[in-house]
Amino acid sequence: MSVFRACRRHHKTLQWSDALEARGLSSAEQAQLNYFRANAWSKRRPQHAQAWRWEQPAQREAILCLRRASTADGFAQLHRNSRCEILTNLGNELNTAGRMVEALEPWHTAPAIEPEFWMARGNRGRGLVRYGRSLYDDELVAIFFFYAHKDLAQAIEDAAKHPESGYAEARKYFEGTAVGRELQYLFHIDNSFGRASSG
Repeated sequence: MSVFRACRRHHKTLQWSDALEARGLSSAEQAQLNYFRANAWSKRRPQHAQAWRWEQPAQREAILCLRRASTADGFAQLHRNSRCEILTNLGNELNTAGRMVEALEPWHTAPAIEPEFWMARGNRGRGLVRYGRSLYDDELVAIFFFYAHKDLAQAIEDAAKHPESGYAEARKYFEGTAVGRELQYLFHIDNSFGRASSG
């Protein structure tokens, strides 16, 4: 599908969302609608060179919609997995915007709602790895990688048990080459932490 056609499709999704909202929705339906709106805005985010622009209105709207969904009165009425999807996507969008610290809260909250929802834990692990790579202090890097290792390993294990709680593409990503290289290094760190704590 061309970029132009994709943009038109997502624009129509937003128009349909406005039309649905005008009919009057319950608080839970409104929260779900804002989740779908956020997905449409996220798909409209620019790619390649334009992704580095300082102003990112599509991403701003996606974060706003997810904030509205997660703080709506009807949020608690949604299915556990729907709540986890909203919170995980909010964490992902914040992390992509460079707001890693803010992303941790929704990433932490989702597994508390549904422990089997491994997507949140896997994305949190991925976020910790990326943040750790930007640090210059080796000791801080080791701490971030240590907790990333725990999150990614648990997510991969839970994905094997509960594949219905996430997407196959995400599972492959967590198990992929980049994660594999990180886990190989983190295994060494894990052992080092174990020796230090037992010494």
